[in-house]
Amino acid sequence: LPPPSPVSPPPTDTTAAPDAAAAAAVANAGAAAMSAPSAVAVVDKVVVLLKATGDAPILKQNKFKITASERFEKVVGFLSKQLGKEQIFVYLNSAFTPSYDETVANLYRWHGTEGKLVVNYALQQAWG
Repeated sequence: LPPPSPVSPPPTDTTAAPDAAAAAAVANAGAAAMSAPSAVAVVDKVVVLLKATGDAPILKQNKFKITASERFEKVVGFLSKQLGKEQIFVYLNSAFTPSYDETVANLYRWHGTEGKLVVNYALQQAWG
């Protein structure tokens, strides 16, 4: 038999395992997808919607944007200053109080609805 011509491509073996770099890329992509809390895109700013609960006064400006990397305590501090109260109760989605040192980005990723982070506030304990 004559040797194969130098122009023909070498035969490919479709049963061979992918190389190590490709296997690592697939493994890393899978691990990243599993560690992400949700499929929401990373954002620079988060829209925060403040909703009064109980006898808390309604704010004139109840919606604002905050840098996503800020801690939730900054939202609480802003709200406290607007209301002129030292003690306020805040809840996400009318359900629970998040940790004040959690980033707004994480809270938005985990609990954001319709493009906003809904923060309920009250002057007295309302839930939980």
